[in-house]
Amino acid sequence: MGLSIAQRKALAIVPKVTGVLSMTGSGLIIYDILPNRKKRKKTYFRIMCAMSIFDFVTSFMYALSTWPIPAESGVLYASGTEGTCIFQGFFIQLSLAAPLYNLSLAIYYLLFITYQWKERELKKLERFLHPAIMVIAFGIAIAGLPLRLYNNSNVWCWIAPDAADPNRGDNANFYRFALFYVELWIIIITVTILMSAVVLTIVRTE
Repeated sequence: MGLSIAQRKALAIVPKVTGVLSMTGSGLIIYDILPNRKKRKKTYFRIMCAMSIFDFVTSFMYALSTWPIPAESGVLYASGTEGTCIFQGFFIQLSLAAPLYNLSLAIYYLLFITYQWKERELKKLERFLHPAIMVIAFGIAIAGLPLRLYNNSNVWCWIAPDAADPNRGDNANFYRFALFYVELWIIIITVTILMSAVVLTIVRTE
């Protein structure tokens, strides 16, 4: 049984609303940090700003929702092409950078609070964090291009099989796990462990 028109409209419209709200939040963080010279000098704020920039871009892609999907797909409000679909899918996959920066913040909290690292020491580590995140996030997103993974996934374009072309999106479910969900869950578990250690440190000092 297919979705009703009302349900299809909700799936197409809700991401536009939530995407704009997320863009607004991320935009305010960026606006608060970038013009402020003192904040730009701090490792914490630079990591926060970088995370917000990636989140802003990703939120914009989610806000587009079904628009970039090829018009001939029959998806509600779809008005794009194969190129716009690939473009959206690439940047949605690139959203992995935001949780990677979240992990960086957890590492920052652990080193600053638990191990009492100084700003000078944190800056040395930061030199490796940004390049590492860029290589991982962009590397995985770029890998999806020759594999032709970015296709219509009904609500937006991401890793999905292409019903019109069996050569596109082959083994999409496998690649969703291999290129996104596995990494995401590793990050979630690691952040949970690191933040638990930080909380334990704070409890012990009180």
